[in-house]
Amino acid sequence: MGFSSAVMVCVLLLCICHASASVIPKGKIVERGDSGEFKVHIMERGTKFVEKIKIDEDNDIEYFHVPAHNGLTEADYLYDFRSKMAVSRVKSDGKCYLGPLPDNLPNPADLKTGLQTVPQTPPSEDNFVVQKYWVVSDQVDNTLLRQEVQDFCGEFPVFSLREVDLNSAAGLGKRTVGRTRLARDLVRTGNNSLTQKKLQGLPFCLEKPFPIDPVTNKPACNSEDWIFNIKLRDRYCVWYIICRFDSQGRVLRCEEWDHQYNSMICYDLSCPPKTEAPTVASL
Repeated sequence: MGFSSAVMVCVLLLCICHASASVIPKGKIVERGDSGEFKVHIMERGTKFVEKIKIDEDNDIEYFHVPAHNGLTEADYLYDFRSKMAVSRVKSDGKCYLGPLPDNLPNPADLKTGLQTVPQTPPSEDNFVVQKYWVVSDQVDNTLLRQEVQDFCGEFPVFSLREVDLNSAAGLGKRTVGRTRLARDLVRTGNNSLTQKKLQGLPFCLEKPFPIDPVTNKPACNSEDWIFNIKLRDRYCVWYIICRFDSQGRVLRCEEWDHQYNSMICYDLSCPPKTEAPTVASL
């Protein structure tokens, strides 16, 4: 697609360093409380925080609380294994979001076993880092959800989430860098109408996303020249242990951690930067 009168696409490039063994501090990392409660002490990019986990085996539910840290938003999670759904509660938004269960998340019984038997030294291999990108879809009727989910969300409205494929395809060692697949598709179109079609369903970041000239109060540029900027609106994360049976399928081993980032995305529009006309020096 070129950068003349065609649409230009600016995409935020995410660079995630896979955490080495030092991410999980040595020594005691999991504290066991009463009634299926655990506290996981985590060191993430130099920041220490405690993730709280509560396991309800009777109702097949897991609760996670992750405080705000490193610019990420505080979030609470409810993982419902009967309904196969994940509910995230974000107080700063005043909303609950409904999506599928994360991959590799152990069921309540296995998670409890894993947290009780987790090695007190960090795993030797790197932890998994998972990126998930979401857009808000339709509002859900709370009365159709389990009572536990209704109690979890309280007065917050519940919205379903739709995953968007923005995962980078390029990887360099432990560092993941690259232009997103959606961005590459947009660049290939070379057509504004096709670009808007591919972005259909993604929300605008602002109520008035179209660039307006403050002097004329009219569009600052032609729609054919718009630049589509995909941005992260909000970002939060969760840690959970991964449990697998050994090669003979007899012993459940829980020795690895999964670090999942959940990012809410949106987009806005801008105009190409203006180029000043060259000045001619007088003789």
